[in-house]
Amino acid sequence: MDEFVKNEGINKRCCPTLAQLNSMVQNARARNRLHKDAFKAVHIWANSSASKGFIVSYEPYSKREGSRFHCTMATPFSLDSMIGWPENGVYLDSSWRHKNDANLPLTLMVTSRNPGKDEGIPGEEILRTLKDYQESGVPGHMTPGAALISENVREGNITRFIQDIDTAIHHRSAAIIAGEAVLSNRSEDEKAKIIHGAHQVNNEDWSPEFWMIDHASAELNGIKGAKKDSVVRCCQFHIVQAISEWRLDTSNITDNVVQEGKQGRRSRNSKRSTRKKDIRISQAVKDLILVKFRELQRCSNERDSETAIRTFFTAIKSKMITDTRREYSGSDTLRSHLRKARATYQDIRQYFLDQWFNSQWKPTFMDWGLPAGRLRDGLSTNNFVESAFRTLDGAFLSHTKNHRVDNLCFALFEFFLHYELHPRPNSQKTKEVKRLHSQCLRGTEWWELGIVFDAGAGDNYIVHNPSHPEDPKDYEVTIRKTSGLRCKCSAFIAAGKECQHTFAVRLYQALGSYEEFSERQYEQDTQGRYADN
Repeated sequence: MDEFVKNEGINKRCCPTLAQLNSMVQNARARNRLHKDAFKAVHIWANSSASKGFIVSYEPYSKREGSRFHCTMATPFSLDSMIGWPENGVYLDSSWRHKNDANLPLTLMVTSRNPGKDEGIPGEEILRTLKDYQESGVPGHMTPGAALISENVREGNITRFIQDIDTAIHHRSAAIIAGEAVLSNRSEDEKAKIIHGAHQVNNEDWSPEFWMIDHASAELNGIKGAKKDSVVRCCQFHIVQAISEWRLDTSNITDNVVQEGKQGRRSRNSKRSTRKKDIRISQAVKDLILVKFRELQRCSNERDSETAIRTFFTAIKSKMITDTRREYSGSDTLRSHLRKARATYQDIRQYFLDQWFNSQWKPTFMDWGLPAGRLRDGLSTNNFVESAFRTLDGAFLSHTKNHRVDNLCFALFEFFLHYELHPRPNSQKTKEVKRLHSQCLRGTEWWELGIVFDAGAGDNYIVHNPSHPEDPKDYEVTIRKTSGLRCKCSAFIAAGKECQHTFAVRLYQALGSYEEFSERQYEQDTQGRYADN
C-alpha cells in the first residue's frame, strides 16, 4: 500500500486504512444490502444463470435513469403448452391484491388442458365412436403460460408483454423444429401435438383461437396492439356484475372509463374522483335488463345486432313507463314520475351506448364475435385465470400480503414448476361439466329416437319434440360455416351454450341418422367376427 501511494503520488492521509477497506468490502458483500433492496435482488437474480429459461424479458427499475420495472417470466414447459394447444385459447387478467409490498400489479397469461382428451392433431378423425363424441368439449385444467410484474398494466405494457411472449414462442418453436429443444414431462401424444403446433407457428404465426379478458380497456387495446386480428371475449360474469352494480357519472362517464382503462387501475383518491349517483330502478327492471341483454347476445351477425339493440331499449323503456303508470295511476304526481322514468331511461340508454354498444366492445360479448364454429361453452368466463390467482395466493403466497418483489418472482418460479412436475390427468366434474353431460345424454336420446330432420335449406335442421307438455313442438337449429350452431329454445337463448337440440344435430351431422349409424356398426362387427374366424 505504501509503495502504491508513493508511486501514484497520493496523499497518504487521504487513503483508507486496511481495516477500513476490509470493512467496506464486508459491507458490500453483506446480505443485508440485498434484503434492504428487493429490486437489486431481482436484478442480480435476473442476470444470473439461475434464472436462465425463466426470464423472458427484463428491464430493471432505475430512479436515476427513469426506467420502470418490467419483468416477463415463462418456462419452456409453459411455452410448449401455448404452442401445442392454441385452440384452447388464452386467458389474461391482472391483480394487485396481496402480491407485493411495492403494490406492483401481477398479470397472468394462462391456457387450459384436458390431458388424455385433447392430444389429437386438428384435421385427424378424432371422433370415432359415440362415446368419443360425448366426452368432447369437457373443460380441462388451468395451465400457466406466462407472468408479468410491471409498474402498471396500461395498454403499452400489455402490448409489450404479449409481444415478448410471442417472440419467445417463435424462438421456442424454431428450437423444437431443429431438434434442439427437450420436451420434458410430456407423453408421446403430447410431444406430437407440440411439434405440430411448432410447425404451425413457424409457417404461419402464433394465433390463439381466442383471448378471454375482464371488462378492461387496457387489456383489450393491448391485445389488439400486439395482435390486431385476435378474437377477444369478455368474461360473462364480469359483464353481469358490471351491469348489476354500475353507477352513472353525473358529468361524463366515458372520459372516466377511458382514463381508468389507460391507467390500468382505479384511483385511490376518492376526493378527486367525480361524484356518482346510483340509478334508482326497480328490481323487475334490473332483471329485465339482464334477460334482454342475454337475448341480444345471441346475434349471429353484426347487422342483426343493431335490430336487437333497438329491441333491447324498447323493452326497457316500455317496462319502466308501464310500471310507473300502474304504480301512480290516478295520482297527481303521475306526470312528474313519468318525467323521472324517462330521464332514468335516458341515463340507462347512454350508459349502454358508451360502455357496451360500441365498435370496441360489441364483438367481445355478442355471439357473432365468437371464433368460427364455436359456441359459448368454455368461452363465457375467465375462470381459468381466476383459478391461477387463487392457487398462487393460497398455496404459494399463503394468503399473506406485503411480499417483496423478489419473493414474488421466486414464488412464481415454484408455481410454474409445480404444474410441470405434478400434472393432474383427470378433470373434476364441475357443475358446467355435469350440465354439458346432461345435455349430451338428452341430445343422444333425441338422435336415437330419429326425430332430427334436415330442413332442406342446407344449414337448417328441425328437432321435433312429440312429447312436449303443451303440443308437439319443432325446434329450429341453424348451422353456418362461419359461426356455431343456433337454436331457438329458451335454454340456448339464455346462455348461448350447447343445448340438447344442438347436440342432437351435431350427432346427426357427424354420424348420420341413428339407423345409418347402427347399420355401419353392425357391418363392422360382422366383418370383425368373420375375420376372427
